[in-house]
Amino acid sequence: MTDQEKNEVLAKWAGFTEKKFRAPVCTHKPRCTYWVDPDGKDTRLLSDPNGKRLPDFLHSLDVQAKWLWPKLGDWGMYKLENMVVFAAFTKDHGDWVRKRATTPAEACAEAVLSLISA
Repeated sequence: MTDQEKNEVLAKWAGFTEKKFRAPVCTHKPRCTYWVDPDGKDTRLLSDPNGKRLPDFLHSLDVQAKWLWPKLGDWGMYKLENMVVFAAFTKDHGDWVRKRATTPAEACAEAVLSLISA
């Protein structure tokens, strides 16, 4: 899964919805899309000229703290704490070795993806 696809999965789980422009704004087939956050705010106002701007769930702990972590609840946060370590590191012959995540935010995002896909 690409970073963009992961970001979209996290956004949808957080409650963001993808909407289609109506004619005459867009006459393309398929219709152009934009995102609306869970509060009903249009994310096109976040400075993307293409109207597809989403918060960066993969690289921002602030974004995760605002949109993802509250949805996990107490049990989810307990599991997240353990899964972050496994998303970031693995043991190889007794030594901890960096795995797929290169930053703490990526480790958290990978852990949340693991939790919501399980």
